[in-house]
Amino acid sequence: MSTPQFILIGCGHVAQRHLEQIQLHGQLAAVCDVNEEKGRATAERYGVPFYPNTHSLFQSAPRAEIVVICTPNADHAAQAIEAIQAGYHVIVEKPMALSSGDALAICSVSHRYQKQVFTVLQNRFNPAIQQLKQALTKGELGTPYSIQLTCFWHRDAAYYTGSEWKGKKEKDGGALYTQCSHFIDLACWILGPVVQSNAWLNNAARKAGNEGEDTGIISLLFANGATGSLHYSTNSYGKNMEGSLTLLAEKGSIKISGPYLDQITYQQTEQPLIPIVDAKPALEALYDSVIQTVLNDAPHYAQPESLMESISLIEELYRNAYDTSSPGQVQRIGIRNVKLGEGVRIMDPVNLYGCSIGEHCFIGPFVEIQENVRIGSYCKIQSHSFICSLVTMGDHCFVGHGVMFVNDTFSDGRPADGDKSKWKATHIGHHVSIGSNATILPVHICDHVVIGAGSVVTKNITEPGTYAGNPARKI
Repeated sequence: MSTPQFILIGCGHVAQRHLEQIQLHGQLAAVCDVNEEKGRATAERYGVPFYPNTHSLFQSAPRAEIVVICTPNADHAAQAIEAIQAGYHVIVEKPMALSSGDALAICSVSHRYQKQVFTVLQNRFNPAIQQLKQALTKGELGTPYSIQLTCFWHRDAAYYTGSEWKGKKEKDGGALYTQCSHFIDLACWILGPVVQSNAWLNNAARKAGNEGEDTGIISLLFANGATGSLHYSTNSYGKNMEGSLTLLAEKGSIKISGPYLDQITYQQTEQPLIPIVDAKPALEALYDSVIQTVLNDAPHYAQPESLMESISLIEELYRNAYDTSSPGQVQRIGIRNVKLGEGVRIMDPVNLYGCSIGEHCFIGPFVEIQENVRIGSYCKIQSHSFICSLVTMGDHCFVGHGVMFVNDTFSDGRPADGDKSKWKATHIGHHVSIGSNATILPVHICDHVVIGAGSVVTKNITEPGTYAGNPARKI
């Protein structure tokens, strides 16, 4: 594929920015919009076919590689799934979905059809933000203590009344999705999972057409112990006044602001962030990354599974704010004092505490990983598995559904009752795959071993190979 072909769904305001990038990076093959006037005008301007709905579009199957979705928030998930099932990669405007359930469905379909999904999170490509992220990853700023995000924007009544979906709760989801999802994403991307949150929301100005909140104050506690806050409002008088991110860390204090979070307002650091001169616009850099991933299998800048964290958090913030039966606090199911590597994907609910998880791991739902467990990099832990204290696992390991690790062998004929001196350790080597519902007693397993589903491993495994049965034997 030399020149990527794009299909555009939705020809509104935000689509114009995407059309610029499509022309820069490839060619437009077709457009689709339920608003026939807008859709036909765009099609005629670019000399491409027009389709009045996604059914006719995908039935016709225009030759293209990437579908770009610029429709109302509530339509994103269904249209992304349609496009994937029709054989296209997808670029979808934020938010990817308005619920974690819909987001999970997108992830599942994209894996099944082997297609990529890219959510438009261009602020990740702002040079100042990337420098901050890299400095934290390299340890140049030491321990992060707190992050403060501010979004004071202007949205007057005409913004809502002039739109069929903006401000409509069922269609745009609320300001946390429509205006603030970039800020929520950056907080989770920079500092990792949130374990506790509070939300105070208000529709202060009560503008015509706005069914959701226009003001919010959010407090966050991250799994790494850092705290955070987001103060947002769409009541800024006359124009957007501020979008900013301030990080206080062990070895530096940095504030990034500007119209697009692209300017370092101040920094007091041991190793200053050096401004990048003549950097590409963020959306152009995002499209560059998309093309490299689709054409050359370059790393994905934001796998859809990694965005489950921010979508789940927004869901909980709204649930917290509007559930009058609750005391106003959300305690997320167990991610406490966890050391997470880059690119870890966690599917709530889980119970993780006092453990270490390496880079680019996947942790499925209903998994418990106890303290003093170390998981290597590029591991996959499927749902309903239990990894007890004193387990060490190497890199590139797979743990199927419902696998149980044991550290208490009832050596006295009864449980140890918290006496950790009676617990025993388990060591799993590299490239070990453990089938579903297997039970692993305290043993050492060498590299390059496969444990069959339902097996019970009672003795050390010192030779690579496949083992199955109760007790597990080499086959």
